[in-house]
Amino acid sequence: MISKHFTAELSGCTEKFICGNDYLDYFIKSNLALDEAIGKTYVYLTEDHKEIIGYYNISTGSLQGIDQSTETPLKLKIGGAVHINALAISENYQGKVISEADTLYADFLLDDCIQRIRALRKDVGFEFITLASTRAGYKLYKRFGFDELEDDMRLAPEKDELGCLPMYLSLDWEE
Repeated sequence: MISKHFTAELSGCTEKFICGNDYLDYFIKSNLALDEAIGKTYVYLTEDHKEIIGYYNISTGSLQGIDQSTETPLKLKIGGAVHINALAISENYQGKVISEADTLYADFLLDDCIQRIRALRKDVGFEFITLASTRAGYKLYKRFGFDELEDDMRLAPEKDELGCLPMYLSLDWEE
């Protein structure tokens, strides 16, 4: 498996990618995955560089809290965040174990994403990792310590995240 920053030169590898979620399939096959105003996309490729095993896209943002102590509740920034915009595994690799690592491909991909985010944290201050989970991804994120947003927390969802479950991981709490 080879990890790379996704570029236009790798676009040909997206043809066979199907993860079972129409939006996530569209994301990697469209220009969205290449649009750095949306975020940076990283892919895992087969050894022959012809097929995408999985990918993720990350960007920056913040987590908001609701201050109920005023007459009109205020939305306040409670910490900077790196947001996982998309994370997907090809159906060919879902539920399968990487033999040399003895771990699921999905777990490996999410762990790589979190480690990349931790490395960014050394240069850019933030406290949270946020995402909007589909029902299919919920158990994966829970295994890694993500929680549903608390009642007084908010994310500004993208249109395509509506219907998903907003979740977060506090980097300060887990260290």
